[in-house]
Amino acid sequence: MANNSNQDEYNKALQNLLTLSGKKAEIKKVWENANPTSNFGEQDISIDLSDVDFVLIETFYATDTLTYVQTHIAALDLTYISYLLAQAAYSSIGYHTRPLKATTSGVHFYNNYMKGSITSTSAGTVNNKYQIPAAIYTVKGVI
Repeated sequence: MANNSNQDEYNKALQNLLTLSGKKAEIKKVWENANPTSNFGEQDISIDLSDVDFVLIETFYATDTLTYVQTHIAALDLTYISYLLAQAAYSSIGYHTRPLKATTSGVHFYNNYMKGSITSTSAGTVNNKYQIPAAIYTVKGVI
C-alpha cells in the first residue's frame, strides 16, 4: 500500500520547490484503497476537494504487482488520462489507459482499457486489473 513515507517525501519535495516563492504547501492523504488486490472498475470516490489546488493519485501496476507505484497529478475539472506500458515483451506489448477526472466533489475513475498499440484508434478492451488506484492526496497552497 501507499504509505506515510510517500506523503512525507512529497511534502519535502514540494516545500523545497516553494521555498523561493515564500508559499507554504500542504499535502494530505485523503483516501486509500482498502482492497488493492481486487479489480477496480469505473467508480466515484467522494471527497471534498473544494479547497485544494490539485490532487496526487498513486496507482499500482496491477492487482498482483503492488510494488510498482506511479504518481499522477490531476488538476480539478480536467480529464487526465494515465498511460501505462504493460507486458513489454517482444511478443506481447500492451498499453493501458485509465482516464480520471477530479472535481470539487471527488475523483471519478473510468474503466482501464488495454490495447495493443498506443496509436490504435480502437478504444481497447476493458481490463480493470491494471492501474489500480492506491491513494489520493490533496495539495493546497501551491497556486
